[in-house]
Amino acid sequence: MVDSNSEVGEELVLDDQVIAVYAREIIESVAGVVNLIIFDQAGTFRWGLRNQSNPVLMSATDAPGSMDLRRPLKRRLEQNKVAYDFPLLQEDTPPLVLRLIVNTFDPPSLSYINDAIAPALECLSRQIRIDTSLTIKTLITADKSQSHNLTANLDAVRLKGSYDEKVNTLTDVFRETIKCPVVSVYIPEKRLLVSSSADPGLADFIKALAEKLFTVLEMKNKAISVNIILPGGKEHVATCVPLSRSQRKPGGLVALIDRAKKPGHTRALRSLGAKVNSLPETDCAASSLVGRTDLLTTIDTTIAVQSPLSNTLAYFDIDKMHAINDAFGYSNGDRALAKLGEVLVDCVGSNDVAAHLGGDRFALFMPGASADSGVLKIEHILRQFSHESLENNDKSLRFSASAGIVTTDSSAQSGEELLILAEVAARGAQDRGGNQSAIYQGTDGSIMQRRSDVDKVGFLQMALIENRFTIFAQEIEPINIEGMQKFELLIRLFDDSVENGNAHQFLQAAERYQMMAALDRWVVNSALETLSNADNSLEVNLRSFCINVSAQSLQDDTFVDYIEARIAETNIPPDILCFEITETSLVRCIDRAQRFIKRIQRLGCQVALDDFGTGYSSFAYLKTLPVDILKIDGSFVRDLLECELSNTIVSSAVSIAHVIGATTVAEHVENALVRARLKELGVNYAQGFAVHRPEALQTVLENFSEQADISKDAIERVDLRSDTIEELLSATKG
Repeated sequence: MVDSNSEVGEELVLDDQVIAVYAREIIESVAGVVNLIIFDQAGTFRWGLRNQSNPVLMSATDAPGSMDLRRPLKRRLEQNKVAYDFPLLQEDTPPLVLRLIVNTFDPPSLSYINDAIAPALECLSRQIRIDTSLTIKTLITADKSQSHNLTANLDAVRLKGSYDEKVNTLTDVFRETIKCPVVSVYIPEKRLLVSSSADPGLADFIKALAEKLFTVLEMKNKAISVNIILPGGKEHVATCVPLSRSQRKPGGLVALIDRAKKPGHTRALRSLGAKVNSLPETDCAASSLVGRTDLLTTIDTTIAVQSPLSNTLAYFDIDKMHAINDAFGYSNGDRALAKLGEVLVDCVGSNDVAAHLGGDRFALFMPGASADSGVLKIEHILRQFSHESLENNDKSLRFSASAGIVTTDSSAQSGEELLILAEVAARGAQDRGGNQSAIYQGTDGSIMQRRSDVDKVGFLQMALIENRFTIFAQEIEPINIEGMQKFELLIRLFDDSVENGNAHQFLQAAERYQMMAALDRWVVNSALETLSNADNSLEVNLRSFCINVSAQSLQDDTFVDYIEARIAETNIPPDILCFEITETSLVRCIDRAQRFIKRIQRLGCQVALDDFGTGYSSFAYLKTLPVDILKIDGSFVRDLLECELSNTIVSSAVSIAHVIGATTVAEHVENALVRARLKELGVNYAQGFAVHRPEALQTVLENFSEQADISKDAIERVDLRSDTIEELLSATKG
């Protein structure tokens, strides 16, 4: 019984950031807390404020078999410490226990502690259930196992040697997992063609095929499938997807040849392409840079020593990394990474620890350094880095980075928490223009406000668990374009406490308690399930459905994996889906937004920039973000008939969208006169009450017209004979 529950327990999702939020609420509600630990019924450590590899959780009398995990318990530990145990999960889920360790001469009663932390504890328990139900693991089925094996195999492989050697290793792993005859990666800019094939005699044929396929991809920039006859006379199918290395234009391709086209081929190739894109073209500086795990271990060890000295942690993020990659190429982007690594290594003291966290993110931990001395060193590092620049023909760009600084005097109790706070400060420095540092400033809200927010979050959690939300849809009407009909999908909760109160307050609480990602996943899951079950599935494929994405989901690297898994599970064509990002989310996490956009577009989905025009640098972002749709903020649409400035802004948005190849949508169109004016200004689509009042998605699907043209398949097929390979381009133009 214990082994069975323990095994299931491994499937529970413990999100570090979510738990950290509730842990902080609990600590602020109880005086003298020295540690907070979560473990399962087998006594296995699952989460803690201090990352202990072997924490002393229980005495010999507290062996898992004898513990009562159904009710709170209190016990004295050594010296003046007291442990309070509270069950987290019950019923059909394997139980977890939260242990609160308090250092006090006069320990409070169990009832007092229970009353103080009960709301936060209940919310934490519900959130773990919600996150577990919306994780990718619950979506895996037997026939999808190969795809997940591929992802696991690509992630597990140890890549060594040059860039070409790493690509070659990835193609070999891919071919062994997928079990296809040929896999190749072609990047013309690098003059790179790497193939994994059991037949060396196909080398010339594969080279010629790759060159022609790339010519087609430059024009179409989407997956294609080609019927071919190999030199030996056997019929096969070549499938390839673009390998994006710059804005909008493919920089290469990944392709496979197999006897037949299989449903998972395109998705598998996108996984390989994403892995190739993530490879650095040069090794990041200095072997003396440690990794994230070693950094956190050092911080936790330092914190564990009860020293009166302060310690300072700095988090570095290179400014405008996306601009460097797009304007100067990824090889120069890797030069920027290497240079910041070199500067860090040159500037560290004998006790300091410099780390490369991944991508363009670095950190520096300075044991014994106060905030003042830490700031002086960080400012020196930023100045040294800003002396470096890139020049290419008529283009020039000076390097810069932003830094967030936090000390162990803050409320954070572990390296992981310190890193989160330092990253928050770094984002603030970037929001103020970059090339500067910022010190994290914590703010303490009142206990009553925290309790109020916890109550709101508890209400939303129960609504999710009880499935009380509904998906509504609002039409986006084409007014200056012959395009497919679009709908924005909206989450609605009809409840007296929400309708008569302030729904915005509930969303604020959801954001503070890291719940927006769960709401986004619920919308994706519910919307795709509803679309896949539609009786008139053909009509669904002739329309586009837009889903909003929060900033918290943008920062979750598994969110795109979740979307991809649900698309595969429901067999929804990815090209009918569009994901909307607001400018506010964009400003908060520009680099993650760019990575999200590129990955979601590789899946075949579109991306819209919502509330366009409200940000202070809206137009600048468009140089580096290849969005498909610009949604003009309603504040410029409502007064379009009276305000000349709004007319100018809307007209400018239309012109910019035309230049970057995007379509425009005007929000909050509330009457026919505004709609007519938007049509005169060249806006492509209109959305608002004058077009359509939102109604349940199920109702919208039931009302779809039965008359529509059959949509074109996203995967085009043409015939190709080995002796007429040069005809491929002309054969696929249509």
